[in-house]
Amino acid sequence: MFTGSVGSTKGLFEKANGGTFFMDEIQDMPWEIQGMIRKPIDERIITPIGGEPVELDIRVMSAHNVPLGGLIDKKQFRHDLYYRLDGVVIDIPSLKDRVDDIPLYINRFLRDWNSNPKKGKRLMAENAVEAFCDYHWPGNVRSLAKAFTIIATKAKIEITGDDVKKYLDGKEKKAKRTSEIIEKEFEKELKNLGFQDYMKEQERKVWSWCEKNCWDEKNNKVKESLAMKELEIGQSVFRRLNKSYGTEARLLH
Repeated sequence: MFTGSVGSTKGLFEKANGGTFFMDEIQDMPWEIQGMIRKPIDERIITPIGGEPVELDIRVMSAHNVPLGGLIDKKQFRHDLYYRLDGVVIDIPSLKDRVDDIPLYINRFLRDWNSNPKKGKRLMAENAVEAFCDYHWPGNVRSLAKAFTIIATKAKIEITGDDVKKYLDGKEKKAKRTSEIIEKEFEKELKNLGFQDYMKEQERKVWSWCEKNCWDEKNNKVKESLAMKELEIGQSVFRRLNKSYGTEARLLH
């Protein structure tokens, strides 16, 4: 018998009823939660605590940036959930492989900018769009959006090709200067510390970067999939770094 219920609170499935239930970055979903959502997705019915069964009329969509097949092999993603989600697959390539989409993004960013009355109106020169298209955008859409915002903020009225090139050239020069500084620091630290201690120090710096740039506020930890993607490392390397330099490791020392 259920007691103590004074009202009903709709869960996510029930809130999505009649529409789309979208799960982003599903590769990060904990194993236990994967098991909990499998049944509602399969049977299209839920039973709220203290309530009556609710039939679900939903379209289920998910997104991930890590191949789920590999996670299944490592027992990090449930195969029974995977097969229930494996329907129509839309593969979105990197931005550098779909240059024709860049003008569409730029137009959207420009429209959103001009719809905000607190921001000055901006115009976009044709050669500016061409300059955006000529860049390789290693950070994909997020990097493109950030660049647009910075360039639009600094521009007067019309964003020109020179504005875009100036920003991108400065970005490349900064990256080159950073590379040169790192090389000099490498030579100095390697000489002072020795190879083993130097490698440990670099790993500490890498983990510190992860905590600043890949932190998951909700779960109070570094987001594994994002860090692996940004650093281009495998799961075994990530987990070794986490074990050596993460929060639990610091508490033990």
